[in-house]
Amino acid sequence: MLMLNTKNNDMENSKLIVSIYVHTGVNYYRKNEFNVGFYYSKLAEDIQQKIYPNGHLDLARTVNTLGAIYFMRGCYNLALSYSKKSLSISENMLSSNHPYLGVLNMNIGLVFNEMDEVELGINFGKKAIEIYEKITPSAHGNMAQAFINLSHSYDLKANYYQALELHKKVSSILEKILPSDHQLNAHNLCRGGKIYYHLNQTDLALECELKALNIYEKYSNNTQIATDHSNKTSDSSLRYDGLC
Repeated sequence: MLMLNTKNNDMENSKLIVSIYVHTGVNYYRKNEFNVGFYYSKLAEDIQQKIYPNGHLDLARTVNTLGAIYFMRGCYNLALSYSKKSLSISENMLSSNHPYLGVLNMNIGLVFNEMDEVELGINFGKKAIEIYEKITPSAHGNMAQAFINLSHSYDLKANYYQALELHKKVSSILEKILPSDHQLNAHNLCRGGKIYYHLNQTDLALECELKALNIYEKYSNNTQIATDHSNKTSDSSLRYDGLC
């Protein structure tokens, strides 16, 4: 009995240590200190692999965070490997229409986009939308994010009409769930402006850009304005979710 208690105490102690590693890693991730965040998240993963040899949702979340860090560092092959591993673990733990699976499918879609495998990005983006359509209201942040990501995929393929259709769906959702001067609306307007630009609809492109500018000017961080208006490859509305 004493041996059993000792083992149980060791297990609980390991879980407490892992919890600290996880939260420390996530906090450094939020501070954009990815190398330090990776260090603590990897420590957490190494212990969780031993504690949960058959998989566990906590392990899946840690693996997802590591995938996000690799994504932010531009290591897309490793990001893809970790993202798929997180999805595989989660699929064994969750129902097929769980919202977390939607997040993971979106993440994988973003990675494929960065690897110039846009068709695969579209496939995973559609999987995320299929999940959310079953379980979330039509006006929901997760659905908006899924439409944003899929619109970006079509944009990369120069399929601008489908990108525009999804952009309009995003706009409709954001109007219902966010104040009109929210920065995500500005990000979305910038995306719309770029799509209209590619479609040679200059007046509509200008309308979107000026509306976005009006929102950004209400905030003090003018760096964001320069980023969204000058960097055509950067999109502030795209998000690899490594914190869920």
